Amino acid sequence: AGKLNIVSYHPKPIQLVVVPVNGATYPFSTTTLTAELKKIFQPALVSLSVRMDSSYYDPGFDNELDATGTDFGQNYTREMKDIFEAYDNATGLIDSAYYIFLLPRFAKTNVLGNMPRKKHFGFVNHEQLKQTESRFIKTLAHELAHGAFVLHHTFEEHPQLKNNPTQNLLDYSSTGKITHQYQWARMHDPSRAWTMFDDDEEGASKQDIVSICLPDTAKSKLSSSIFYTPKKEKQSIELL
Repeated sequence: AGKLNIVSYHPKPIQLVVVPVNGATYPFSTTTLTAELKKIFQPALVSLSVRMDSSYYDPGFDNELDATGTDFGQNYTREMKDIFEAYDNATGLIDSAYYIFLLPRFAKTNVLGNMPRKKHFGFVNHEQLKQTESRFIKTLAHELAHGAFVLHHTFEEHPQLKNNPTQNLLDYSSTGKITHQYQWARMHDPSRAWTMFDDDEEGASKQDIVSICLPDTAKSKLSSSIFYTPKKEKQSIELL
């Protein structure tokens, strides 16, 4: 006899605020954007609300994001922090909301967006997205999936997919917006995902040498300064 497993979830409320910065306005219908983003996350029982903020001017930002994720354990560059801290000072933040800033351009033109996992602030590259509505929507949803739901790229978890783009939201295909049941489970319990040693492509940074402060009682129990990430990469920990 066959067996059918039924998994139920309570609707998960998520609030997204999209912030146009220094003239990088969203060039398409915000009504369509909201409807499409809701459609992407609805199968996972995510109740998404979307607000397009008024255009924000940051006099300290030169309109080009120089780099992405270089600070271990923080996953934001100083420039990124300056942007969302200045925005907070100017307008205030909603603690539970997620923010994606539309920036005029990135120094790395092949990077469409960046949002570290388990973080509340993301950034997308307006210059590379402004021509195609579907790609713009997919990038916003993709980055939100990293930040709000701690999801990994499909090809990181399934290496055989690296050169075989799929229609999954967490792939790099230009049109993929599908999510699967294993991703739904993580959306409702993001604490199960690992984030500590993620690399830049995964929305966080990786360095060869890492400094971590530990209590003396903890340091005395460590037999080695070499550890391995969940991707089986060697990391050297400097004990301070």
